[in-house]
Amino acid sequence: MSSFEVITGFWKRRSATTNKGGQREEYLYGKPNITEPITLYPGDELYMFNTTANNAARSAPSMFLKVKRASTETGEETDES
Repeated sequence: MSSFEVITGFWKRRSATTNKGGQREEYLYGKPNITEPITLYPGDELYMFNTTANNAARSAPSMFLKVKRASTETGEETDES
């Protein structure tokens, strides 16, 4: 069975400079708060989701980056002794 793990949240920011149309460019900023290295394995998938909070606080992330781990159930057992 596959499961999701949150890597980080993303907040919407706007650039300090304007483009040719006079608009500030919007981008997403996120910094993972991790204590161990993040490892991606073959078959893992990365997803970005919008927040589902109805009344999200102003400081809450607007998007989340998650990894969907590949199924580890292969039906085979290995003996490494």
